[in-house]
Amino acid sequence: MKPQYFIQDIAEYFNNKLSSTIDGTFNFGKIEGNFIKGFNVGPVEYTEDNTVIFSTKEIYIDPDLS
Repeated sequence: MKPQYFIQDIAEYFNNKLSSTIDGTFNFGKIEGNFIKGFNVGPVEYTEDNTVIFSTKEIYIDPDLS
């Protein structure tokens, strides 16, 4: 399995989880990285009723595997 397919699965998982708990829509740009060095996600935008509530150029996720 190629890493890019796995990263796409992560994006779909987050979209499904978030859409079941919030009214708005999250849009994720690229997800790059791995479980050793962490992930950079960006740009990220959250909208409700076509209004941007939150946006950022990039978010860093540090998976703590300890």
